[in-house]
Amino acid sequence: GMFLYIALVSMIPQLECYEGRNVSIRALKYLIQLIGISMGVTIMCLISIYENKIQLLLNWELIKLFYILFQLSMC
Repeated sequence: GMFLYIALVSMIPQLECYEGRNVSIRALKYLIQLIGISMGVTIMCLISIYENKIQLLLNWELIKLFYILFQLSMC
């Protein structure tokens, strides 16, 4: 939670507001930014939920890679 708070506090002032532009253009820009922030939060939540499965999958892939490299070095 603290990571998200710090990230959002530093990011939100960077979301520029163009006063002179059309309202629909500003709304579209903010919608795109909101979608991007929401996707980032969703990805982080999915990573935290499936962390163990991802770690096991990556460890298995590394074991296979090391086995292949070992077999190649024996040739």
